Amino acid sequence: MKIKLLIIILSICILMGIGAGILFNSLRPEKAESVVGTFPREGMLEVLSASVELNTSILKGEKTDADYFTLYSTPGTAVYSVDLGKIEIDCIEISKKVLIGIPTPDLRLYVDEDGGEKTFEYQKNSYTGSAQDGYETFIESRAVSYDDMLASIQNNQELMDMAKESAKTQVTNLSLSMLPNDYSINIYFLD
Repeated sequence: MKIKLLIIILSICILMGIGAGILFNSLRPEKAESVVGTFPREGMLEVLSASVELNTSILKGEKTDADYFTLYSTPGTAVYSVDLGKIEIDCIEISKKVLIGIPTPDLRLYVDEDGGEKTFEYQKNSYTGSAQDGYETFIESRAVSYDDMLASIQNNQELMDMAKESAKTQVTNLSLSMLPNDYSINIYFLD
């Protein structure tokens, strides 16, 4: 008895799902041109996020005979995003194709200053400088470390390739959800 009831309920659910799918497909636009007007055109689409470590070192004296050396480690996040306002969409109704040009993902580096910690410190003698001198040295070293890390990430082709692949996948999935079933999508980069 329970099995028969379960089969009946399952059959009703399947029929309702088929009916909802038919209704949904009948409400979808017939032409892809209508998608161009509804595609999101504002904001940034985050396509990849990677954890990074910003290492800042401060050295007073010579490398072989340092008076003071310290190393700070600060967590950060490298975020790749695509500017939706720069996406170009062309519809070819005859062949039922949609061509979507997307810009190369932009990189932003976010550093969690509150999460940083001193990982190593060496001091030969007691420090004779002022607190202001130490602070200025730290800020200068941090700026250099930030610039070096940003350049290193920007030159990391593997991360950029992953960001591009993710951008293509996300824009494709977003577009497929809006297009009629019989259209194909070709994604390319504008650069």
